[in-house]
Amino acid sequence: MKSKALGRLTRISLAAALMCAVAPLALPIGPIPLTLGTFCLFLISLCFRPSDAFLTVLVYIAVGALGLPVFSGFMGGAQAFVGPTCGFLLAFPFASFLISFVGGGFGGRLVRRLCALLLGTVFLYICGAIGYLWVMNVPLDRSLLLLLLPLLLGELLKMAVSLFVFARFAPFFQKRG
Repeated sequence: MKSKALGRLTRISLAAALMCAVAPLALPIGPIPLTLGTFCLFLISLCFRPSDAFLTVLVYIAVGALGLPVFSGFMGGAQAFVGPTCGFLLAFPFASFLISFVGGGFGGRLVRRLCALLLGTVFLYICGAIGYLWVMNVPLDRSLLLLLLPLLLGELLKMAVSLFVFARFAPFFQKRG
């Protein structure tokens, strides 16, 4: 039993470390940068059970909150939670749980996983827009327009790549629980 718990803790830690390493990479294409953070979130959510996906992303958020530069543009610290991306960051763990829960894990079908990614992304963007309008004091419709249009194509591409990577590596993860 202890080895199973240790394996779970190791997977969560390694996935959080991967997210910390990859998520800061960003392409500044609008008020909110296009980052690889959501790609990691998508992949973690597809590979892990809902509780483990939530914990993994929560560890990433905690590491960034403590000041390590793991957020987009190599930012870290409390200021990230009062900036334009605060809504996204606060929603990350919950979006991860939602995607994992709806996606159905390894038994889920491709369409179900794609729907889960779309639903999680809608959730992220609603939370992101609310955070953005709160910090930047712009109306919700303008906030959604400023955030969604520049990033939509990138998000769809990240979803496709995460589904492809998941499909290629699913047998590896399945064997190890």
